[in-house]
Amino acid sequence: MLGIGTGFIGAFTTFSAFIMDSEHLLLLGDFGLLTLYVFLSIVGGLLMAFLGMRHGRRGAQRV
Repeated sequence: MLGIGTGFIGAFTTFSAFIMDSEHLLLLGDFGLLTLYVFLSIVGGLLMAFLGMRHGRRGAQRV
């Protein structure tokens, strides 16, 4: 239960930081960096999730 609560609250703080940073870049008018930041955050997050699942499956097959 502690792990679920920590993960749930952690997700909110991570998303809040992402939105705050994005808004800051938007208000500065730095649209190029904003686009790069959002793109790399989303694509990088999906890529890392994929690699983590792949790594986990390989580890489970070895046991």
